[in-house]
Amino acid sequence: MTAGRRPVVPFPKVKVTVERHSVGVPDDDNINAKALLDVLCEQSATHPFGLGIIADDNPSVCKSIMVPVKVTRRADQKTVVTVEAMT
Repeated sequence: MTAGRRPVVPFPKVKVTVERHSVGVPDDDNINAKALLDVLCEQSATHPFGLGIIADDNPSVCKSIMVPVKVTRRADQKTVVTVEAMT
């Protein structure tokens, strides 16, 4: 996906990488992308707020990777989401 633009047709197979930049290292159970993946899906009854970027969040077609990144200043905290089409 090009920065800031939605695809015309949702990507059928993707890798979603979520980088969480924070001053503390999160617990494993605090790094969860379920809500994010739901909103990236096509709008439907199960995803009412879907943006239509990915076709489905099923693990067979959507590989999600969570990457904690430690930063030293609170001002540098952020979350970076990268969606890559896979073949």
